[in-house]
Amino acid sequence: MGLDYELQDEGGESLEKAVGDPQRILDGLLQLAASERLPLLSGVDFYGDTIFNRQQMPRLIEEWTQLKGWAASKDQRDLIERLLALCRRCESDVHTYFKIIGD
Repeated sequence: MGLDYELQDEGGESLEKAVGDPQRILDGLLQLAASERLPLLSGVDFYGDTIFNRQQMPRLIEEWTQLKGWAASKDQRDLIERLLALCRRCESDVHTYFKIIGD
């Protein structure tokens, strides 16, 4: 099924449609994050949910940007750009959370 990425409010309600990765094109990059010691992305739970708050966004944006540099395909880079947009919105809005929804 793959991971879904979503911006939520403090009540867990979606603020915009989830960004999905049904072909799992980012799985390998996220596994690379663990081996490269990217602290936030290495903690993504592929089978549960992972939630990041506004305070974590500068570091998370930095890590996504680093992963984008390692991307092997345009599809990977495009998907990461969409996730960066969600993270930037989370960073600028109070009471918002970036949630990664596992299988």
